[in-house]
Amino acid sequence: MSGNGLPNNLPTLEGKNWERWSKQMKSLFGFQDTLDVVTNGVPILPANANAEQRNSHRDLKKKDCKAMYAIQAAVDSANFDKISNAESSKEAWDILVKCYEGGEKVKNVKLQSLRRQYELLQMDKNESIGAYVSKVQGLVHTMRNCGETITERMVIEKVMRTLIPNYDHVIVAIQESGNVPTMQMEDLVGSLEAHELVINERKNAQETVQAMQAQTFKKNGGNKGKNHDKSKNFSQKHSKFDAKSESFKKGGGTSNTKKKDKSHIQCYNCEKWGHYASDCWYKKGKEKATDSACTRRNR
Repeated sequence: MSGNGLPNNLPTLEGKNWERWSKQMKSLFGFQDTLDVVTNGVPILPANANAEQRNSHRDLKKKDCKAMYAIQAAVDSANFDKISNAESSKEAWDILVKCYEGGEKVKNVKLQSLRRQYELLQMDKNESIGAYVSKVQGLVHTMRNCGETITERMVIEKVMRTLIPNYDHVIVAIQESGNVPTMQMEDLVGSLEAHELVINERKNAQETVQAMQAQTFKKNGGNKGKNHDKSKNFSQKHSKFDAKSESFKKGGGTSNTKKKDKSHIQCYNCEKWGHYASDCWYKKGKEKATDSACTRRNR
């Protein structure tokens, strides 16, 4: 707290933080006992005022100046220019209110948009209970500033209606308990966060198991690959063995696939060189001719 009665860390109005800033400033005005002056202004001193009235008016003017200084010290340069010509704290405050909240027409238009957002608001799948409830309460706060009447029970029921299916059985249990009419938001959030903790623990445990299974599968898959290579090598060797066996059969009992040199072999049928008698074409031709002659005689 500084010597002039103002906090050392006054909130600063920067344009987008009007709702928060206005709440904080109203608390400050209440602490300084200047809220009535900012809201209603300083009455005009009658011409025939007595001493008591003049003293009271002087005290109100001091409060007005104190509130005016607080407002000027808590705004940025752009907002200071807006209120630089104001002659009282009420006038400066009203300028800012009109600038950021607008008139009734602007409020109604804004409220229609907020109502639609409120109706469509649903909890996201990966959103925590705390984050979602804060979102709902922030929207409700903005709507109330625009003149909307929303009770605490309405907010609680809104939260219960729009949770993800993971919390359905919790909501059913709360409804069956009959405590909804008297329930506070803190109680609801506590019950939901307790269930959220259980869900997260199970999810983490399941992810751990899945990770271990993935590692095991990967390890087994590597062994499977090695076995596959072994099977492949065996098949290749088996194919080579079959090929050799086939060659062995064709080669007359030898695995040597090269053609045998028969140039020094003489056939005793035709007395020519280069083949065996069993392969002699002369003998085969002669036998064929004999068979044909026998056939003609039999006819």
